[in-house]
Amino acid sequence: MKNKENKTNEKEIEYKKTVEEIKKRCEEYYAERFKDCHPEAKELARNIFDTIYTNAMLIFQDFPDAQTKNAAISFFTFACRIFEASIAEKFHKDIAKDKLPKIKPTKKRSDLIKSILSDIEKGCSIVGYELAKNLLDRDFAYFFALIKDLQIENQTITDLLLSHFRMYTWIGIGHIKVSESKKEGHA
Repeated sequence: MKNKENKTNEKEIEYKKTVEEIKKRCEEYYAERFKDCHPEAKELARNIFDTIYTNAMLIFQDFPDAQTKNAAISFFTFACRIFEASIAEKFHKDIAKDKLPKIKPTKKRSDLIKSILSDIEKGCSIVGYELAKNLLDRDFAYFFALIKDLQIENQTITDLLLSHFRMYTWIGIGHIKVSESKKEGHA
């Protein structure tokens, strides 16, 4: 029994070291990527990664179709890179602080979103409800605010970001309903 406990402790220690290494690499990346920008740039990019990107990865981590899963991962990675490029440009140190974009997600919730979240709350696990709530309440509004307030110049890129985000939102919601169903358990 002691041997099993030691292995568990070793795995926990290894996991914590890995997490710390990832955090360190992320910090180095953001420091280098936004070295010529106001500090708000680094915080905004990190927040996008910690919310929209991370939530999408949690939703699609066990998606049954590998092609859709990989496409979703590629899209959200692409979206983060587009946002980072725009942030680096719009938050450059040469720009006066009072001219920096203010990212303002709307707090409005449509009747459709209320209905979907109500159904998910009734039919899915707590984890499923939180993933859906983050996606529909937080990420959806945040993503659209980023598009609007960063004023991405290229209309084709903007259209691609909007259409693909909508598509992966609804694919993700469908997946949550199946994978986090109270009846079926986690897939």
